[in-house]
Amino acid sequence: MVTPRIRALADVGELLATAAQRWPARPAVRDLGSPPVTYRELFDQVATVEDWLRAQGAGPGARVAVIAHSQLATVVLMWATLRIGAVFVPLNPAAPAAALTSMVTDADPVLTVGTPGALADWPEVAGSAARTPRFPTPPVPTGTGPDDLCMLLYTSGTTAVPKGVMCPHRSVRYAVEAIQERLRYTAEDVVFNRLPLAFDYGLYQALLAAHAGACLVLAGPGSDTMLLRSISTTGATVLPLLPTIGGMIERLRRRSAPLTGIRLITNTGAAMPEQMRRSLRDIFPAARLALMYGITECKRVTIMEPDGDLARPRSTGRPLDGLEVLVRDADGRPVPPMATGEIFVRGPSVMAGYWQDDEQTDARFVRLADSSERILRTGDFGHLDHEGYLYFEGRRDDIFKHKGARMNCREIESAAERVSGVDLAALLIPAEDDEPMVLVVAGESVDSASVLAGMRQRLEAVKIPEVCVAVPMMPITLNGKIDKRRLREAHCR
Repeated sequence: MVTPRIRALADVGELLATAAQRWPARPAVRDLGSPPVTYRELFDQVATVEDWLRAQGAGPGARVAVIAHSQLATVVLMWATLRIGAVFVPLNPAAPAAALTSMVTDADPVLTVGTPGALADWPEVAGSAARTPRFPTPPVPTGTGPDDLCMLLYTSGTTAVPKGVMCPHRSVRYAVEAIQERLRYTAEDVVFNRLPLAFDYGLYQALLAAHAGACLVLAGPGSDTMLLRSISTTGATVLPLLPTIGGMIERLRRRSAPLTGIRLITNTGAAMPEQMRRSLRDIFPAARLALMYGITECKRVTIMEPDGDLARPRSTGRPLDGLEVLVRDADGRPVPPMATGEIFVRGPSVMAGYWQDDEQTDARFVRLADSSERILRTGDFGHLDHEGYLYFEGRRDDIFKHKGARMNCREIESAAERVSGVDLAALLIPAEDDEPMVLVVAGESVDSASVLAGMRQRLEAVKIPEVCVAVPMMPITLNGKIDKRRLREAHCR
């Protein structure tokens, strides 16, 4: 375990105060198509909303649910909630009404705030508390304990019911410091964020930008047809991506020259195909690529040094400073380097468990026989090499048996993605052994027969899917990942 060099202060909200003192005139946040506000202006806006939140009954420990797209008002509400010691609960207004109702009921917020129109489709919550804040005036700082919660981030993980991950100030602040230690955002950076703020990968861009004094550009829904132009005209230098957004950029590239302004691309949430990494390097020739692995229950686990994937194409990098990654077998025993097992994580950015769910907390935040400390059982599988680099091999649900053979969903998808012309692949695991494996691929001018033929050069015959379907574009979830549920409804009978 690496001895941490990171000084993680307790209060996440103080990141904004520090930014406003160090870089008062620098651009802080902007909605796409609008001018930015400076860090001083952002701080003043946040101060007004702090007063407004207190007037609505919000205070230390109270949950404030914010149902809004990625926009300046959402960021202001986040900082204001954190700075009064309340708990920020970001929710995506595009989520199904039943899911939103379930999460709001579970969080039991003292206040539910929505941007105009965000709550129009579900009156049972809209009628209770939704208001739109007004902005500016001077700040009122508040102190917060390191173990107090600052966020409740809902994730479905491997269950159908969303679970609220309890995020203490101490753990969130440590995660921000440790990620920044690797990625090195600067005050000259412009971070182009197409990710929803209800998704932790998108939300942490606001925290990382404030830590570095960078400018955060928020690109909400409906901006995708102009994505490359927006990246260029905003002067973006840092681009956090998921593979689904990378595939969108690949398609748009056919009408665009290379863009030289991007210096860093990051990826997490799903493995990025090698072919897509090559394509992105052609589109953004000055960019370096940092592959990462994370889970909401710990935020970020490993980060590959920029362009380190060129030497280790399948690795997601080394654990963050202060974190220890353990790989264990089914009985909880350590396995040697290069052997596959379940990934466990120990360290200061492991979160506090699930909100009002002791059973799930005890199942995932466990104590091993050799330690009294609670560590995170990720439910993911992979291996460490002899130098301590992690190789992610799949989620628990990705491992299955078919026709008597043990299968790894990610291995089969990766083989398909290495076939020329395939941008993304999604394997739909059969519910019963006598049902076929269905592979869905997206890419320009790909046909099923050539994909399966290419896969036969890379996999044993038993791992070749019985059915391959080519689609022009993958459906995506609210967080920008491939939506396998919709694919299953469309292609499995």
